[in-house]
Amino acid sequence: MKRFRLLIVSFIALMLCASASCVSAAVIGSGEWGAGPISWVLDDGGTLTLTGSGEMPDYASIQVPWDKMRDQIRTVKIGDGITGIGNNCFLKCGNLTSVTMPAGLTRIGNSAFEFCGKLTGISVPDSVTFIDQYAFHGCGSLTAFRIPAGLKKIEDSCFYDCSGLVSITIPEGVTKIGDLAFNGCSALKSISIPDSVTGIGSGVFSNCSALTAVKFPAGLKKITHEMFYNCTSL
Repeated sequence: MKRFRLLIVSFIALMLCASASCVSAAVIGSGEWGAGPISWVLDDGGTLTLTGSGEMPDYASIQVPWDKMRDQIRTVKIGDGITGIGNNCFLKCGNLTSVTMPAGLTRIGNSAFEFCGKLTGISVPDSVTFIDQYAFHGCGSLTAFRIPAGLKKIEDSCFYDCSGLVSITIPEGVTKIGDLAFNGCSALKSISIPDSVTGIGSGVFSNCSALTAVKFPAGLKKITHEMFYNCTSL
């Protein structure tokens, strides 16, 4: 009798394990757009997966297809073949924490990740040659960022109010840093600007209250307006 009961219990446990292994996240939203086309699927675990080819479209702030589901997005996975992230695509995705980008990506649009306040994990591939204004504005949980090797200019307000940013790596090859690019990066303590940089916009490091050291490029001839405004630790 004991052996029979043991067999029954083992069978039930096996069936439960088999059932659990078959369970997958439920789809709560999906669609496609563009000439590629590019398809998107959002599951109930908060993962937004994009597949296809070409560039994601540019949007006004409330036109993205997942507009009503922004707060449910926690992870974004952008598949191989997608070459650009459109304007405002992930604007105000307040619970987004990580983004995976493909090696062939070349463009990140205006305000693409603006106000993604919980974003902590992002690695931008070196294939990216353009990151537009306000792309990471207000990403207060972002602590480190490596500028891709192919980028020539850091656009205006690109990292404005990234208040948790402690480390920023700017590679040789960048030639210009735009206005207010790092304004309000209040945790940033030091920064090294490579010799390839020939132009720095106004207010670039304003309100960087923890900043204690800046290494300037050898050929820089001008300190611009309010470059270090309210940098109280300098």
